Amino acid sequence: MTESTSSPPLPAHTAETILDIATTYFARYGYHGTSIRDIAKQVGISVATLYYHFESKDELYRRVFQRQFQEEEELIRSFLNQADDSTIQNPIAFRDLLFRLMDALLDRSLGNPDIVRLWTRRWLEKPEQTEDIEIAYSAPLYLWVEEILAKAQAAGVIKPRFSNLAMIVHSFSWLHYGYIGFGQLTYQARFEKPSDAQQVAQFRQFVHQIYADLLNFQTEEPIQ
Repeated sequence: MTESTSSPPLPAHTAETILDIATTYFARYGYHGTSIRDIAKQVGISVATLYYHFESKDELYRRVFQRQFQEEEELIRSFLNQADDSTIQNPIAFRDLLFRLMDALLDRSLGNPDIVRLWTRRWLEKPEQTEDIEIAYSAPLYLWVEEILAKAQAAGVIKPRFSNLAMIVHSFSWLHYGYIGFGQLTYQARFEKPSDAQQVAQFRQFVHQIYADLLNFQTEEPIQ
């Protein structure tokens, strides 16, 4: 009997490991500063094996953002699915739902700062090869939240003080990405860390106050 010379099957987790390492590299070095060879070396595989899973650097880059989108989509939908008519028509319940969503998104970014670095690097670089990533893996998330806000506005539950709902929704990313990316609340940067529990609590309160004012929830009940 002739002994088989075919390669052993690749571990099922190899693609996920590649995505983990690629996320870190793209987040820290950007699209242009990351090489496939470096990722393969860090994973402990050959470049050929990496290309078995991902046919190009562009595909790997897209898949990194696709995975982030899928994780964030699941999180956001888990909250927006709770926004039934009774919630949307109740200013206190609707405010509580939005604040819990904001808190969950903030916690996700704090738990994995590479998410913030990944998107920030992308916004700074804007690699032309993958210019449709925002349309595929970012815009839908904002639109879902914007649609819920529009329903609440139509129900009279919120009366936004600024007419552009899209800008209000996007501003949450600008605000909390800036906080995590720069890591300070005051000029005393060397004494502060964005993950410090007390500082996170202060920032959370700050965010709630900003959006309570921007969205102008139609209730007299104070923010908890």
